[in-house]
Amino acid sequence: MKKFFLCTLLGAFLLSCQAQKKKPVENTEQTTDLTAQLKEYQKKTAEKYKGFAEVYMKYEELVKAGKKTEAEAMEPELERMYGEYDDFAQKEYDKIMLGRQFIDLQMNDLSGKAAKLSDWAGKGNYVMVDFWASWCGPCREEMPNVVAAYNKYHSKGFDIVGVSFDQQQKAWEKAVKDLNTPWHHISDLKGWKCAASAIYGVSSIPASLLIGPDGKIVATNLRGEKLEETLSKIYGK
Repeated sequence: MKKFFLCTLLGAFLLSCQAQKKKPVENTEQTTDLTAQLKEYQKKTAEKYKGFAEVYMKYEELVKAGKKTEAEAMEPELERMYGEYDDFAQKEYDKIMLGRQFIDLQMNDLSGKAAKLSDWAGKGNYVMVDFWASWCGPCREEMPNVVAAYNKYHSKGFDIVGVSFDQQQKAWEKAVKDLNTPWHHISDLKGWKCAASAIYGVSSIPASLLIGPDGKIVATNLRGEKLEETLSKIYGK
């Protein structure tokens, strides 16, 4: 049981319950339409996640009480419940995102200079938008897979834009250096309140979008073997 990952999701559950109050970042027809669909998505997934969250809270109580045997006995059911939720959430998110033209994000790069997602996306290459944060354990665990994919396919045109959910500039900078991630990085340093969360409905990380050469989203949440399999189909082994 990857406890730190589940804790990230519990925070995301609270965020998803509040997300319906957010206003579109840009007052455009495309953004307004996406925001409306994401509100419905967040409502449905929050309800689906509720049962898992309640069981997980009981699990946490047992762990804190030192009842290790009882807690471990709950783990198979928690894994099953989370897997069911994850499959549901992924399918619902893909219904909204796949085939949609990406919506631009404007944030600052590591030097403090304003940059846009459109500086790289929709310009003839495949670009993965990687939503992550320096404090996110699962993000750091996944990063070697992302680095390997970048190193293997960048020369063929594959690019990455890291969108950080950090709030501290120094922590963000240190993580970029420590994790050896040589691609583009942007952030507004607003944590869960960042523009990416509002526009794309990102309520748990790591998360990602793969944008095709024409600017349309062709895949979401590519991690591990799924990332390699997708890129190998595009670029070849």
